[in-house]
Amino acid sequence: MDSADKLIDAMAPRIADMVANNPHVGSILDRGIETPGWLSAVRVITDLGAVTRLESTDGFGRTVASHDGLGITFKDVAWNLRPGSRRATNLLRDLVEWAGSDMVTDEQARKVRCSIMPNARVIIGFSAPRGSTGPVGGSWRTSTWRRP
Repeated sequence: MDSADKLIDAMAPRIADMVANNPHVGSILDRGIETPGWLSAVRVITDLGAVTRLESTDGFGRTVASHDGLGITFKDVAWNLRPGSRRATNLLRDLVEWAGSDMVTDEQARKVRCSIMPNARVIIGFSAPRGSTGPVGGSWRTSTWRRP
């Protein structure tokens, strides 16, 4: 891709197709992310600077459903929800407040469900022999996060 904007725009039809045709999107909106997935830190460098994101490495459908349930877009995640931004801070504050409250709307409860992945397996390190081009022959360090 020539630019980050072109990459983001190219994802739009794939995301729309996933929302329209993947039956798991609806179940995630109703029940949350029940199947744990692999998460890894990804560092993206653009002309606006670098940002590190926690990415789903094996669950594009879960990611799309979570974004849909939270009412955010792929473009929001890439550009508008940067760490420390007002929008990211407000979203996080709201989710934490709603998660601890007994008085929430259906929409607020859905957003909380879509923001939690119980038993997520997080890739915290990877090492491979010098000159290696992939994970074959390398070693992974992982951790499982469990909901309290």
